[in-house]
Amino acid sequence: MKIKENLAYRQIEGKIYIVDTSNSSLYCLNDTGSLIFKGIEKKLSVEKIVEKLCSEYEVEYSVAEKDVKDYIEILKNFGIVE
Repeated sequence: MKIKENLAYRQIEGKIYIVDTSNSSLYCLNDTGSLIFKGIEKKLSVEKIVEKLCSEYEVEYSVAEKDVKDYIEILKNFGIVE
């Protein structure tokens, strides 16, 4: 899993803004989405991203794992992650 090429992104006040230059789309990720995106950027495994999410927020591992996997699928559907 990696971030698609042709994307420009920047973090501003905890949120990540992504521009897809291939179709001129703009995406804004909230704090949790940004944490997941940064984990993907650092090439962390899903398990490591889940652990980071659990340590950052008070959430059970199983809930965080489902949320991370679901969010990654959303990022794939938008063409942000491949």
